Amino acid sequence: GQKPHGRTLIENTAISTTLLIKNVYKTDAGQYSCRISNPSGKKECFIQVRVVDKPSVPLNLRSKEEEITSDMIPLYWDAPEDDGGSKITHYIVEKREAKRAAWASVCNTVRTTCIAPELVEKMVYEFRVRAVNEIGEGENALSGKIRCQPPLSPPG
Repeated sequence: GQKPHGRTLIENTAISTTLLIKNVYKTDAGQYSCRISNPSGKKECFIQVRVVDKPSVPLNLRSKEEEITSDMIPLYWDAPEDDGGSKITHYIVEKREAKRAAWASVCNTVRTTCIAPELVEKMVYEFRVRAVNEIGEGENALSGKIRCQPPLSPPG
């Protein structure tokens, strides 16, 4: 039979017991115990439960003005504060011209840096980066507008 308890549902059959936790929270992670008994005796087992989710947004997406050339922009960011309880497998980096709506792929990388190549000099771009783990893709970090133009040299 089924026994609902708030966010949990315990379902017993002749050969199994299932615990379903709805709207799971990270605080639901931990060790769970299961006790069973019948006229022949009692038994207890322990199960370690992990709660996993998509990663949070990467932090501090930036470029370094002194490294920008006429056709490429190096990008840097920091790992998300929360990997979702699962190792980050890679990052997805995308670009768009600031006046356009469509995003295009720049690279997939395991590092927290990427060079956006083959850009148009003096064009203004926006970039976004998201982390990916076994559960899926997290939210995007957005760069703001970056002009593809090398820094001016001092006169002289």
